[in-house]
Amino acid sequence: MEDEVFFAIYALLSAEELAGKRAHLAACTLTDGALAEGAARLASSACARHAALISLAEGMQ
Repeated sequence: MEDEVFFAIYALLSAEELAGKRAHLAACTLTDGALAEGAARLASSACARHAALISLAEGMQ
């Protein structure tokens, strides 16, 4: 069961990393200020979730 949880966390880590990268790219390339600001917030949230998942995964080892 513990391996399943670890692999689920790893999958979430990968998804959050990709989401953060895409949102960061959007924030850097959008010309509409409001949309760019929203994308920057999404990137920040994804980074925070990614960091929390890393802490959780490290605690399992």
